[in-house]
Amino acid sequence: MSLLKDIESKNISKLTHKFFTRFGKGTFEKEICKITNSKKEIKFNTGYEYSAFLIEFISNNLNEDCEIDGKFISLDNNEDVFLKFNELEIIKSNKQFTKVEFKGKFSSERFKDFVQAIILNGIILINLKSQNINLKMKRAIPKPGKLMENFCSLKLNLTFSNKLKEEFFPEAPDVFKKGTCQHFYIIESIDIPDEYKNDFALAKIHAKRIGQIKRITNFDGIEKESKIKFNA
Repeated sequence: MSLLKDIESKNISKLTHKFFTRFGKGTFEKEICKITNSKKEIKFNTGYEYSAFLIEFISNNLNEDCEIDGKFISLDNNEDVFLKFNELEIIKSNKQFTKVEFKGKFSSERFKDFVQAIILNGIILINLKSQNINLKMKRAIPKPGKLMENFCSLKLNLTFSNKLKEEFFPEAPDVFKKGTCQHFYIIESIDIPDEYKNDFALAKIHAKRIGQIKRITNFDGIEKESKIKFNA
């Protein structure tokens, strides 16, 4: 489920909570995302904020074999996770398996298993190609406060159009040619559980960010602004 759907349903997933751990108090402007509809495919270019959610979206909707190559970064050893998937070839890794470069071929079911096993453990950036999906991501995440346009580039067969729209831009009209979407994350307060108040590292992980998202969309020249409150 996308971050937006999580917040609207008030059913905050671990992935959405993990996303917000990067933020302190303040207002954070994110990249303008671009959506293009054509007769053959739909294109979705986004900033880094969408990367994990796009991977999860693909893993939940893929129904064909795929090829991937990617990079994984974590603070913890993830050797046991990578060794579970013999489809993967480890191109490069440090001894602690906290930085891993890899490639491989997956069935749709095994790719979903891999994503579920790894996505909460660190930062995963991949390129993925199948018959109907093409995803490309940059290999270095932007520094805090820096905008990086087109970090993720996704091309989908039109059969995925309604599912992508439902997850990431539900306010879009049924028929449109071009659209944009931009988020401003406004963190008004941070709620730290008592047991973590004296441990900065754990406080950052377990604290909930409270605030709102200002969301500006434009589809074929019609601009709308909305605000969505969250506690994540």
